[in-house]
Amino acid sequence: MNIRLKVICTLALIIPVTVVFFTLFHLAQNKNEEQRNWIDHSYQVMEQINILFFDIQDAKLGERGFVITGDKSFLEPFSRSLKKIDADLLQLRTLTQDNVNQQQRLNEFEPVMRNPLSYLSQTIALRDEQGLQAAVNRVSTKTGKNLMDRMRVIMGDMSSEERRLLNERTKTHNQDIATFYKIEVVFVVAMGFMLLIIGLLLIRNIMRPLRALSLSTEQLAAGNYATRINFSSQDEFSQLAKAFNLMAEAIQSRTQELNSIVSTMVDGLIILDSHGGIRSLNPAAERLFGYTAEELVSKHIRQLLPQLPDDIERHVLAANTGYRCEINAERKDGFSFPLELTVSEMAVEGIRMFTCLLRDISAQKNAQMALSNNEARLRAVIEAVVEGIITIDGNGIIETINSAGEKIFGYQHSEVVGQNVSMLMPEPYHSEHDDYLRHYMATGESKIIGIVREIVGKRKDGSVFPMELAVSEMLIDGRRMFTGLARDISERKAMEQLKNEFISTVSHELRTPLTSIQGALGLILGGATGDLPEKSIKLLSIANNNCKRLVRLINDILDLEKFESGKMTFDIKPIEIMPLVEHCIEINQAYADEFGVTFAVTHEQAGAVVLADSDRLTQVLTNLLSNAAKFSHRGGRVDVATSITNQRLRLSVTDYGTGIKEEFRDRIFKQFTQEDSTNTRQKGGTGLGLSISKAIIERLGGIIDYESEPNKKTTFFIELPLCCAGETLSTTSSEHNKQYLLILEDDPDVAALLRMMLAKRCYAADIACTAEQAKQMLNSKSYDAMTLDLILPGQSGIDFFRELREQELFKQLPVIVVSAFADQVKQELKGEALAIVDWLSKPIDEGRLDQALTHALRSNGFMTRILHVEDDPDIVHIVATLLQNTAEIDVAMDMATARRKLEQDYDLVILDMELPDGSGETLLPLLSNRDKPIPVVIFSASEVETADSQQILANFIKSKTSNEELMNKIESILKSRRKLSGRA
Repeated sequence: MNIRLKVICTLALIIPVTVVFFTLFHLAQNKNEEQRNWIDHSYQVMEQINILFFDIQDAKLGERGFVITGDKSFLEPFSRSLKKIDADLLQLRTLTQDNVNQQQRLNEFEPVMRNPLSYLSQTIALRDEQGLQAAVNRVSTKTGKNLMDRMRVIMGDMSSEERRLLNERTKTHNQDIATFYKIEVVFVVAMGFMLLIIGLLLIRNIMRPLRALSLSTEQLAAGNYATRINFSSQDEFSQLAKAFNLMAEAIQSRTQELNSIVSTMVDGLIILDSHGGIRSLNPAAERLFGYTAEELVSKHIRQLLPQLPDDIERHVLAANTGYRCEINAERKDGFSFPLELTVSEMAVEGIRMFTCLLRDISAQKNAQMALSNNEARLRAVIEAVVEGIITIDGNGIIETINSAGEKIFGYQHSEVVGQNVSMLMPEPYHSEHDDYLRHYMATGESKIIGIVREIVGKRKDGSVFPMELAVSEMLIDGRRMFTGLARDISERKAMEQLKNEFISTVSHELRTPLTSIQGALGLILGGATGDLPEKSIKLLSIANNNCKRLVRLINDILDLEKFESGKMTFDIKPIEIMPLVEHCIEINQAYADEFGVTFAVTHEQAGAVVLADSDRLTQVLTNLLSNAAKFSHRGGRVDVATSITNQRLRLSVTDYGTGIKEEFRDRIFKQFTQEDSTNTRQKGGTGLGLSISKAIIERLGGIIDYESEPNKKTTFFIELPLCCAGETLSTTSSEHNKQYLLILEDDPDVAALLRMMLAKRCYAADIACTAEQAKQMLNSKSYDAMTLDLILPGQSGIDFFRELREQELFKQLPVIVVSAFADQVKQELKGEALAIVDWLSKPIDEGRLDQALTHALRSNGFMTRILHVEDDPDIVHIVATLLQNTAEIDVAMDMATARRKLEQDYDLVILDMELPDGSGETLLPLLSNRDKPIPVVIFSASEVETADSQQILANFIKSKTSNEELMNKIESILKSRRKLSGRA
């Protein structure tokens, strides 16, 4: 039986005994507590009897005092006692409900108690009604006394009963206490006996084996690794003996293993005494020095290490972890070699000794020499490169900088090493750098690691300069380090600036004459100079088309330059796609007609809205449509389709031409790239359109790509994200910018013809068939002018006109008479006819109608004044021709003239930004800083940033703007201005 089982058996005996005794304790304690409660109960009953008796006595005393004195204040204790007596009686019944005898006495007592109380009340009433003598006579009968005596007898019996019960319960309680003490004594004696037995068992089964274990342990500590403990029992100590024997065997095995390790170590190991004498050495030390162990034991270590310091012991004591050094050693054959020596102190049986660990580092020294040579070569390369190379630690502290870095930043090596790298940065990079580095070290979220970016550097003299920076991360000895490659790009930026200035100059010098040529050709071909011979029209068309081609080439090159310089601006807003598609098809149809190609919308997504720049998206779609038309077969068709997938809109343009070869796919969106050089000669183009389109679409957050089947079809498509829910399309209908006319004509055919004529001239018109209807429409809507038929149902045109002029609101409304009787009525009215702008007879002469409308709007104050600031007389002439029926044009060909003319008021300024004596931009404050700021339309050779000028309503590039676009925009602006000023 093992010790655990023996202890368990002993405890198994103790536990039930303990349980029995504790059960008895518990029962005795409960009984004792119960008796204690009954004793307390008896005291409570007796106390309640006394309370009831005293309350009855108080009632009696109150009655007696009132009878004797007649003072009603004695009735207060009487009344109070009567109220308490019932509660006292109820409490007494509750306390004695366990005692039948007491309950019977209470049943007997209650009516007895009621009689004297009733008697007392009657006596009080008699005293109050009949006086003292009547009450005395009643008391002298002794009836009340007899009732009170009977009540006292019953209460005395109840008190006696409770005293008897109290004595019995007290006696029982004392007996229970005596029993409890007896049980306690027996329990203590029994427990002491059992503990004695347990102690004897512990001595026999634990102490003796412990002594055997202690003896064997001492032998093991003395080096007797063969000692073992004999055991015969099967208890825990036998298991401990087994464990000890296993430990001794392990120590013995480990000692043998350690000896084997020392013997097979690659490094030499020598044990020295406190005087430097060799005590022992391993085979590696023998091989290292060429001696045998017998030759070296008892010899001094200096025989092997002649350069060993004299105070080696002090060095060892000073180094808590051992003294390490590199030293030259000598072999038995006299050969000297480098050695790494590690000396440590140890104590063996209280004797100080030293261990010397020796390692031949000849190969390491050779490797270090090679590494040093490589580092020297690398340093020479680093010092020779033109880029600055800077290394920093995880806190941004500079650790190294090469000569190029010193030259770039103007610092010496010693001035920057140990400083924060932010010293080489201006604001805001200076303040942001450390926060960024801490954020990257904590989260790994990188914005510059592994990429090349342009930033601004700061030299020692405080000057700043542009530079390219590439940062990479490395791990050296567990430390995160960063290497920055900095390149000063000041010269490159200067060259780019020169290039931009050159392009700007060339664009101005080319765009301005091209705009003049294109505008003049457009006016001539449009009939501004009259009819032309067929041959002249053909030659002028060739010139006009090649002029447009040259303009497109310049625009593509300039757009490409803007993308490369990051100056391309975008006006992103929600755009409904189908109107834009229809507009692009409309403006490109004339180009498609040259190739005999038609455009067709095959699938449309009505109401689809994307976030994009309308002008840039039009530029992309125009490129795709023109390419599709150009590469289609004559008489072919180009399909335009839209579809929606996964909240993205796909707009595709498909031609059925020769297709695109697969090997051209990787290059099709690159600059100056075309599939075949013959295409360039046959079809024209620069090879920039698709490259620019790709850049635009990617800036808009979309993709552009194509699918092609050779000799069948090619589909170019763009995908853009749809507007999210809640985004609204903010557009202004062109109807808002039109001038509105009222047509008063009872003949529907003539009215429809008039509306068509007005629509051709960008006027909106409403039709009224009667004078009454015209009055209603004039009162509900504002019109710029009206046409008037003289023969009307219900009221003549002349009567209507006279009634109209009597109203203050319509006295200045321009009226044009259109009637078959115009000339006849005009003669009859004589002077009154002067109030009408013009009299047109039917059938209508469109030319006269156009002149009448122009005169009508001018007479109504709508022929606005425009100042055109432009140094090119050809451009001035073209713009004046375009706007001759819209506004009065005043011209300033230099800054000085413009400033002088701006002393007057103008409704609009058309401004060229590049003038011979300065920039047109300097005129903007002069236009805005006045009581009524003058709006501006920029019409210049290059695009201008206008974000800070609120009065700039449009920004046109000469070579990119057609005559129609310029005229429509200016008329739209003037119309809006008139409506805002309340003149329309």
